[in-house]
Amino acid sequence: MINQGDLAKTIIDQNHNATWSGSIYALKDLLMFVNNSQDIAVKSKVIIKRQIEDEIKRYTDLKNNTEIGKKLNEISKTTGFDFT
Repeated sequence: MINQGDLAKTIIDQNHNATWSGSIYALKDLLMFVNNSQDIAVKSKVIIKRQIEDEIKRYTDLKNNTEIGKKLNEISKTTGFDFT
């Protein structure tokens, strides 16, 4: 039987993983918009893209350090299927 403390930690871990996964998805969507925009100057685009890419990396690192993120990464390596 799982105790309440372990259950709470699991729920929090899953919540963090989902939140950070959603953030990564939104940032990748924003990055695609910036890449495809003809209205943003090239110099500005480079600066904006670098910042977005840094944030994607930060959220990816956070997501991958959750217990569920570690398990999903292991499953991805075993099956060859990317869950992200």
